[in-house]
Amino acid sequence: MQAQQTPSPMRPARSRRNGKTFTMRASIVVSKSVRNAPQSLGHFCPLLWVRQVLRNLMSNTFRYDKTYESELIALLKKEPEWNSFTRTGAIDVFKSALLSSQTYICKSQSEVCGYIRALVDGFGIYVSELYVAPAFRNNGYGKELLKELLKELKQDHPDQVVYVLSDEDLYYEKIGCKRVGSVFQL
Repeated sequence: MQAQQTPSPMRPARSRRNGKTFTMRASIVVSKSVRNAPQSLGHFCPLLWVRQVLRNLMSNTFRYDKTYESELIALLKKEPEWNSFTRTGAIDVFKSALLSSQTYICKSQSEVCGYIRALVDGFGIYVSELYVAPAFRNNGYGKELLKELLKELKQDHPDQVVYVLSDEDLYYEKIGCKRVGSVFQL
């Protein structure tokens, strides 16, 4: 009996059924090289790599506009800790702030899954909110929102420093941000 070969991205996989040999081919268009593919236990893991590629293909970031308002507000209303933005009396101010700030939303499979909002005042850029819905966390959506925001802001304001106002310091430290001070409430 012939040993079965492990499929490789460079050669087609072969399979034997009923005495006949079949050649199976699959192609995936990717935006990153295999060197950047996820690793599992030190070995290339095709399933994780495909998952990451598909997630990238199915999610998009967009500049926020009023067409996303109801879906984003509904998402935030599910989170009690975000009620300072969605409670009666604050929601109209929040809706206005979304439109007047640098705001981006992230969609996954046509569903809003997060947003980021930044303030630009000529002296600095301040990321005031970054939110990713719980079902979408730990999949890179926060990084994707930050990346898109930074890309746009650095084009429009190349000399401005970007700061994050956060109560989630561990997240920003994990993604490589440098602590330069702290924020206090008066």
